[in-house]
Formats: sequence, structure tokens, C-alpha cells
Amino acid sequence: MNKADECMKKIERLLLVIPVDIRRQVKLEVSTLYLEYLHLAKRDVVSNHKRDK
Repeated sequence: MNKADECMKKIERLLLVIPVDIRRQVKLEVSTLYLEYLHLAKRDVVSNHKRDK
């Protein structure tokens, strides 16, 4: 299992203990943060690659 899968499993376990009425909002927040993380991580990889040349 890779790191991304491990993170998703942890998020799913956390969502189970969150009350149903706020679960949807939390999922939205987590999704937004995850997409932002992916964007930043991708940008870091690109900038590191350019710097290494």
C-alpha cells in the first residue's frame, strides 16, 4: 500500500467518528486540501527538477 492509500484510509477512519451532519463539510475540506497539496507537490517537483539542471 502506498502513502496516498494510507492517507486515504486514515481519512476514512477519521470520517467514521465525525457526526454525520458535518461529515460532508469535512469531506469537502479534506478534498480541497488534498487537491491543493497535490498541486503544490507537483509544483515543487517541477521546480526541483529545473533547479537540478
